[in-house]
Amino acid sequence: VQIPDGQGIVRRFLPDRPGNDIYIWVSGNTLDLPEEKRLYPDSFELNVTFNEVLDKNKSLAEQNIKGRIFLSISEL
Repeated sequence: VQIPDGQGIVRRFLPDRPGNDIYIWVSGNTLDLPEEKRLYPDSFELNVTFNEVLDKNKSLAEQNIKGRIFLSISEL
């Protein structure tokens, strides 16, 4: 994931983890940014592909997410 300051962050999640865990992790990685660049779990979406958003309520396995992927951020 590339966060708003341009930094790329990487972490491995187990397949049984819900999408919400990734949203919280991304949000936590922006706490050191200026207030206007911080992300809060309900202020952005994580895009798996151009038209597919990571579902907060389903596990990664349920969303057929395997291996390394790049998630992009769309602010709401």
